[in-house]
Amino acid sequence: MQKQKKPFSLMAFIRPHRVGFITSTVLAVLSVTSGMVPYFAVARMVNLLISGEKNFSIYLAWGAAALIAYLLKSVLHGISTRCSHEATFHVLSELRRAVADKLTRVSMGYLSDTPSGRLKTVMVERVEQMEVPLAHIIPEMTSNLLVPLAIVVCLFALDWRMALACMLVIPVGFVLLMGQMKDYKNRADCYITACSGMDSAVVEYING
Repeated sequence: MQKQKKPFSLMAFIRPHRVGFITSTVLAVLSVTSGMVPYFAVARMVNLLISGEKNFSIYLAWGAAALIAYLLKSVLHGISTRCSHEATFHVLSELRRAVADKLTRVSMGYLSDTPSGRLKTVMVERVEQMEVPLAHIIPEMTSNLLVPLAIVVCLFALDWRMALACMLVIPVGFVLLMGQMKDYKNRADCYITACSGMDSAVVEYING
C-alpha cells in the first residue's frame, strides 16, 4: 500500500535556514538594547545637572556614548534585516519550487478545472505573504518584547508604583486593538476572495 505523502510543513523549509533567523533575532535584540542606551545617557546627564556637576567632559562622554549607541542600533538593525530577508527569500524560493513540483504531479482534471489566476495567486501572492512574518515579525517581535520586559523588571526592582504607572497604557492599548480587530475576519475573507477573483479574471482575459 502506497504511503500518503504528508502536506507541506513550513518548518521543514525554515529549518535549513534557522541559523539566519537566529542570527537576525539576536542582532535585533542587540539593536533594540542599543536604542535604549541614549535614554539612560540623557537621564544620567540630567542627574548630573541637578547635582551641580560642571565638568563639561563628563557630559561630552555621555553624549558620545548616546551617539555611538544610536549608530550601533541602526547598523545592527540593518544587518539583522538583511540576515532575515536572505533566509526568508531562500525559504520562499524553495516553497515555490515545491509548489511547482506538486503541480507536475496533480491530475489534468484538477488543472483544467482550476483557473490559472488561482494558481498564480497561490504560487506568487500566497507565498509572498510569508515574507512579512518570516523576515520581520520573527526578529522584530522577539526583540521588541524581550527588551521592554527586561525594562519592566528593572522598574519593579526600583519602584513598583512607577512600574504600575508605566503599565497603565497596556490595557488601554488592548481595548483600542480589540476595537480595530472587530469584524476583521469577514473583511479579510472578502479581500482575499476579491483578490483571487480579480487575479483569475485578469489572467484568463490575457490568455484569451
